[in-house]
Order: sequence, then C-alpha cells, then structure tokens
Amino acid sequence: MVAAQPADPVEYLAEWLLRYVEGEKQQVTYLKAKKQQVDQEKRRLAQALEENERQEAESARKAATDGLAATAADPLTLWQTAVRLVKMYTTAAGVYVANIVDDEELDWTAPDDPEADVETDDAADTGAGVTGDEAAEAQAADAEEPAADGDQEDPDAAADGSATTDVSAATAEIDYSSKLLRYVAANSGQEFMTKLELRRPKAADDGDAEGQKPEQIPVTFRLLDERIPLLEVPTVTTEPRIKFLRGTGFPKIGGYCAAAVPAGSGGPAAGSYQAIVAVDTLLPDGHGQALTQEEVGFIWEVAQALGKALDAAAVKRKADAARGGAADILSGLATAIKELRQSAAPPAVVPEGGEDPAAAEGEGDGADSAGSPADRITQLEAELQYTEQKIAAGRATATNAAASLDLEKKLLDQIVQTITSVRGVAIPALKLFPSSPPATFHVLRAVLLLLGREPAAIATWREASQQLHVGVFEELAAYDATQERNKDLWKKVRAAYKAVQKPKDLEKELPQCGLGALLLQWIKQVSTYTIL
Repeated sequence: MVAAQPADPVEYLAEWLLRYVEGEKQQVTYLKAKKQQVDQEKRRLAQALEENERQEAESARKAATDGLAATAADPLTLWQTAVRLVKMYTTAAGVYVANIVDDEELDWTAPDDPEADVETDDAADTGAGVTGDEAAEAQAADAEEPAADGDQEDPDAAADGSATTDVSAATAEIDYSSKLLRYVAANSGQEFMTKLELRRPKAADDGDAEGQKPEQIPVTFRLLDERIPLLEVPTVTTEPRIKFLRGTGFPKIGGYCAAAVPAGSGGPAAGSYQAIVAVDTLLPDGHGQALTQEEVGFIWEVAQALGKALDAAAVKRKADAARGGAADILSGLATAIKELRQSAAPPAVVPEGGEDPAAAEGEGDGADSAGSPADRITQLEAELQYTEQKIAAGRATATNAAASLDLEKKLLDQIVQTITSVRGVAIPALKLFPSSPPATFHVLRAVLLLLGREPAAIATWREASQQLHVGVFEELAAYDATQERNKDLWKKVRAAYKAVQKPKDLEKELPQCGLGALLLQWIKQVSTYTIL
C-alpha cells in the first residue's frame, strides 16, 4: 500500500483482502479436488488390488479343484485331499467326508449246540481246503457251474457295497433307504468323526408308548431321499433335524453345508451319489456364522471334482480287474500243491501187531499157565517178538507223522510264497475300493485277527484296509503255525471267514490276483498245521 499510494487506502485494503480470500478459496477448492482425485485413485487401486486378489484366489481355487479332479489315487487319498482343500479355502471349522455304503455284513455265528465241533467241519466249505486233487476238482466244478438267473453281473459291482455302480450309466433309481453314511475323512482336530456313522433311526416298536414322536431322520439324508445335490443350513438352531455327533458343552451355533459327490457321467442331475462333503462353522472351533455364497460354491466345486476323481478310480479298478489273472494264480497253486503231495514219499508201512501173548496167557487157568521151563521160554520169546513189533509200529507211525507234518509245512510255505507274489497287485487293487468287498473283507479280518489285531480296531473296511501294507504280508510269512492253538482266538477267526457264503466270490472280487481266496487257503492250512 505504501508503494501503491492509493487515493483511498481503506477501499484498497478491502479489495486486496477480498482478492486474497478469493485466492484462498480457489486454493482450498483445488486441494479438495486434488484430494478427491487422490482418494478416487486410492479406491481404484484398492478395488483393482481386491479384484486381482479375488481373481488370483478364484484361479487358485479353480486350479485346486481341477487338480483334485485329475488326481489318480485311491479313495482315501482323494477324500483327504478334498477335506484339505475345503479347509484351506474356506472359513469352515469342521470338514468331513461321508461315504455312502451298505452296512457291513455280520460275522458267522456258531451253532447253539454245545456238543457241535466248531473246528472240524471246514472240509464242507467249497474250495476251502488245499488237499491236492480234491481242491483242484472243486475249483474246476465252481468254474463250470452256470450262474443263476440274474447273477451274471459285473464282478466289480458285486464286490463293491458303495452307492457307486457303473460310472457310465445313469442310475437315478438307486434306493438309498438302506444306506448309511460312514465318515471316512476329516480335518485336523475332527478325527473322531472317522470313527462314526450316521444312520436312519430305527422303526418304532409296536409296544412304544402311544403319542411318542418318532425320531426324525437326520437332515443330511435329504440329499439322498430328495435327490438334492446341495444342502445349506445357515443357522443350525433353526433346523430340528440336525444331528450333533459329539457333545461339547457349548451352544450349537453356526452354519452347516453338505454337498453330494456325484457318481457317473450323469452328474448331480442324475441323482446318483457316492459320498457327501459336509462342512460346519460351529462354535467354539468356528466363527458361528453362515458360510458365504462364495464358500458354498467352492464346496460344491470340490464335491464335483471329487466325484470325477472317484469315478476315474472306479474305472481303473475295473480295468485292472478286467485283466484277470486270479484263475491262473489259483490253478498254479493247486498244481504246485498236487505236485508236492505226489512227490512226497509214500508212508511207511506200519507192521500189524498180533495178539499180545501176555494177554493170551492170562486168559488160561493158573495150573496150565505155569507150564514147563521150555514153555516159559517160548512164551517170553513170543512176548519179546510182540514188543519189537509194537516198537517198529510206533517208529513207523512217528515217521509218517513227521513226514505228514513236513508236507503240510511245505504246502503252507507254497501258499505263503504265492500270497507274497501277488501283494504288489493286491495292495493297490484293494485300496481302490471305496467300501468293502464283502467276502474279501471277512477273510482279511480273519487273517488280521490271527496276526494279533484287536477286533474293534478292524471292525470296518476303512480300518482294515489301512492295515494293507507290506508289513502285514511279512507278518503273515513269519507267522509261527506251530504255536499253541488259542481256541478263543480261533473261534473269532472262524466266525470271520465263515461269513463268506460263496468262496468263489473271493476270486470275483479280485479277479486280478485272487488274494481273498489265497488268504482263505492260508488260514485253513495254518489250522491244519496247528492241529497236527
């Protein structure tokens, strides 16, 4: 203002202040616009980053499910892989897979007659013995016997008790009313689930109190009964049919989701299922909230991928079975047994003993039996000859018994050798079964019982199949058949293998190696050896 020397200093100052305020306003407006531009750019970058992360996560999930679908492995590995993926890519607390199966067949029950000899009627079992010509003839007769009407079915389908049948056929008419859900895989911390089953409630007895409400069918069975491939329960407290398999003392709060694993080329729409992937977010392990739709979608994709992988495993199992080989293996064993028996030295002749002179002498009267000294010498010579004959007969009998025992040991060694030769085929073949091949399962349980396993530890196919490794075959080969026979144990062993109603099924279930039939022969031969 000093330099400007305005005529009206007050007016000049006022105008200057107005210009200054206007400039500040413009500066503020510019800064606001700049800040808004920066904020927009930040939001754009954040959205782009979030979208990129979402796409990467989606790509990772897609790669994970594609990898599962392309995995060539046994069912247990596939189930565990599915559990791991769902746990990795969702906020689930509990993830588990349930196999859709029939109930395991019960063991054979011995007759109620306490006088019945439960250890001597094994010879009546078709093809059970290993008695050379007789065994070969029995196998030939079984092979030539025509199947009854309706029995000429796929041997692999007959051996598998799961809901999966022909993976190339639409099987929408499967009856699930007799099926149960056996949990076969679970995430860490939920392993107790693999010991459990989910069953339909038993029908109420006529004697139940009137007005008593029947137990509701667990909600998961809706997948099977209503042929719905996906079930969502956002809040379990609103669904009375939810069945909790373990009490924790905490409120049952959280969500539940179950996706059916399809079987066959028809996909979920065909209504053919082979397993169920189930997920929960229950407290206290979970967050207690419903799963997001993105998570539900991923669970669905995992179930579809698991179905494809299991179908591929079933196709491989059938392809392996189609190659056959069991008939040749069993025939070769029968031939080897026959040759061993034929090459055995003929039994020693057991001298026939005459009448005991001492006994004959005792039948006479006292006066005549004394006789002269010459008669007495003759009598003593006869007794000596008789004693020598008895000793010779005893030695011949002992020689024959030793030879028989040696032959039975050779037969047992031959069976063990044959079993060992097929283990490389048998182990992977059996692990491809998602549920038990019934006849083989019974025989395998009998073998494991004989090898010292506790009955409760091998009650289901999942438990028994986990024992299938090279070590078990080595135990079998090293088994001491000369040990004292434990009658209680053998009753359990016999109850297990006697549940096999048709021994020929053992070959049908594993046509590539016939392991079940070989194991049954091993059990019978061990039984023969221990009795001798």
